[in-house]
Amino acid sequence: MKARLFVISVLAVGLALILVWAVAAQGAETKSDILPDLYTIPAPENYQNHGKAETLSYDPDIASADAFTAYLPFVQRFIPPCTIAPTLISPTNSSTLDTLIPRLTYMRGTDPVSYTIILIADNPAFNPVIRYTTSGGAIGPHQLRLFENLEPATTYYWRVQDVCGSVYSPYAPTFAFTTGSGGVILPAPTLLSPAHGTVGAGEEVTLTWSSVTGAVGYQIWTRRVGIGGGGVSLAYTNSKVMSYLQPNTTYEWWVEAYNDYAYGAQSDSWQFTTDSFALLQEDVGNLSLEMPYTVYHPAEGSSSYVTDQRR
Repeated sequence: MKARLFVISVLAVGLALILVWAVAAQGAETKSDILPDLYTIPAPENYQNHGKAETLSYDPDIASADAFTAYLPFVQRFIPPCTIAPTLISPTNSSTLDTLIPRLTYMRGTDPVSYTIILIADNPAFNPVIRYTTSGGAIGPHQLRLFENLEPATTYYWRVQDVCGSVYSPYAPTFAFTTGSGGVILPAPTLLSPAHGTVGAGEEVTLTWSSVTGAVGYQIWTRRVGIGGGGVSLAYTNSKVMSYLQPNTTYEWWVEAYNDYAYGAQSDSWQFTTDSFALLQEDVGNLSLEMPYTVYHPAEGSSSYVTDQRR
């Protein structure tokens, strides 16, 4: 009698272990931290005699009538987007500068970022505000170069916010800086070609203007007449190639020289009109004159900058 009870007890324990294993395997299907892909592995006909799941193995030569579902473990380091505020680097807080066009350097707080918002104001309430955005890019230092002069001897406040799709990060703590004063404002360049009112320009036009003594470089504004907004680029000589123009379209352009202190006076604004020509089907890339914003493409080759239309 005792022997029979012992056998029954062993069988009961074995069935209980199998039942516990089966319930645990079934429960795994509801876990949220596993890959959605299912891996169905045929099992040997006598798999019920095994006490542990890991003893089951796949053998393509075994014909099986039953199967069980297993999941491969998935480990991933995940940082939710835009939960970390960017870090301001320079100008440092409470610094005094010798320029009206500081380069604002910051560190994005997460990767990836759809775009970053940079706000500048002459009051800590940021009302009114000068708003820039920089697009794309990985985590790391990023730099925004202003393309309009700030007021001299004025304290400004700036802060930065990352945007990941529709998620906005916290703002970085606000920094303040004071602009310089008394520097040299350069005179306006004289535009040279194409002459004002030119008709019949091609798909690519070289803009030229007179050199300005003391200039570090030149800022060139271009836009399609009647569209609003436009493109801005930098050059270190007195010419700039304007490419991917539209046929039968009138364009407007003007130039400013700049030094380390500030942008100089604006040149006159000239216009030219393109001829009829077939458009090449190419990826235009970094310049779009159709958008209702002013797009700034800095000489450093980093991301574009956007601000409200200027004129």
